[in-house]
Amino acid sequence: MQQSYQEVEAWLQNHVNRTLLIQKIEDGDTDQVEMFLEGSRLGEQMHHDPDDFVADRALLLQGAGKVMTDGEPAELPQAVFEIPLSGECRVSSEGDRLRIKTERASYDLISQQGSQGHH
Repeated sequence: MQQSYQEVEAWLQNHVNRTLLIQKIEDGDTDQVEMFLEGSRLGEQMHHDPDDFVADRALLLQGAGKVMTDGEPAELPQAVFEIPLSGECRVSSEGDRLRIKTERASYDLISQQGSQGHH
């Protein structure tokens, strides 16, 4: 994951202060979050799973955001989006799109063009 994380880190650094659309696909369900990326870090997971189904390490994306649901969008809790890094992770990036695939889910991060600055 070390090499992959360096690629992720470089992509995220290039997209700080931009709005990202994040699509998480897990078990056929798609969740969408729109967030203004202020920073990122590799950290310990905030919610430890006592059954060890979830990795202790996670990529933490920091910034205000909204969870897009069928109803009204909800605020992103604690202004952090967490990507658990469990098992083998594959990373690919192309321009304004970054894909992180873990054993449990796939995450597409798409930079929204022309979204410099706060709304």
